[in-house]
Amino acid sequence: MRASRIGFGCAAIGGYDYGPVDDEVSLRAVEAAFDAGVTLFDVADIYGLGHAECILAKGLGRRRKEVVIATKFGVRWDAQTRHTFKDISSGYARKALEASLRRLRLDCIPLYQVHWPDGTTPIEDVLEELDRCRKAGKLRAIGMCNFDPHKDGGAIAEFDVNTIQLPFSLIDSCHRAAFDYGRNRLGVRTLAYNVLAHGFLSGKYAPDSTFTGSDLRTRKNSFLQGDADANWRVVELLKAAADRLGVTPAQIAIRWALNQSSVDCVLVGAKDVAQSRQNANAINMTLPVDIAAALDEAAKGLAGRGYAKPSHAQ
Repeated sequence: MRASRIGFGCAAIGGYDYGPVDDEVSLRAVEAAFDAGVTLFDVADIYGLGHAECILAKGLGRRRKEVVIATKFGVRWDAQTRHTFKDISSGYARKALEASLRRLRLDCIPLYQVHWPDGTTPIEDVLEELDRCRKAGKLRAIGMCNFDPHKDGGAIAEFDVNTIQLPFSLIDSCHRAAFDYGRNRLGVRTLAYNVLAHGFLSGKYAPDSTFTGSDLRTRKNSFLQGDADANWRVVELLKAAADRLGVTPAQIAIRWALNQSSVDCVLVGAKDVAQSRQNANAINMTLPVDIAAALDEAAKGLAGRGYAKPSHAQ
């Protein structure tokens, strides 16, 4: 399977974690991403409690079999109370897989990923179950999200895990070593998510920005985590570079992530057509040497300073 280096992240189109969305706008955003050359679409069953998978399938239509759809399981929910909890037990894995196949209208999922460790289930147990599903033709490749490849390298090798996915951005590059180890020692592909840090690196927000409802930024406002002053200086750096190059801060942040040798693909969310096109067009950018060096220096200074990781709830 060949996938574009920029993938469409589907968390926002679930209509929960990033504020309300219009499904018709989401459908057009998915179509625009495909038309712009995006062939990797990353979703999870928990996004919108299954809604994002349905919207993605509808937005892609027949083209859903021409792309790499990567979905995840491991966070269960109660449909009535919306209460969520982690569960990657082998018994639940097959049920979740069948449900995602129905919502995505697929016979086989290109990339099926374990979303989070649940603190109870040995990773070998669930990977053994997913390997059986792969041999049965229900999925083509196995991925692991939010796991440490140093710790779980044995299981990754034993069960031929194909990808690892971790957060990675200009203000949160602490997983660089994990990506390096995964690529160079284990031979897996690396997917970087939260590249725009919940939209923080888009340059659209200010220190006093507020969020409402189910938006995850009300639960864990990443804008104010870690070294807030240093984080905001990175945003100003991005804005200045964007003005100089005639692009958006988000495009520069995406291009910087793509330039990192440990990153194979970046996953970026979009809520409308304009964002889809801008994200995809970052692949065609070249960062001037001085801008790239300044961003590298900023990222190095912020690595490991305690930036908040995304919520696992939805």
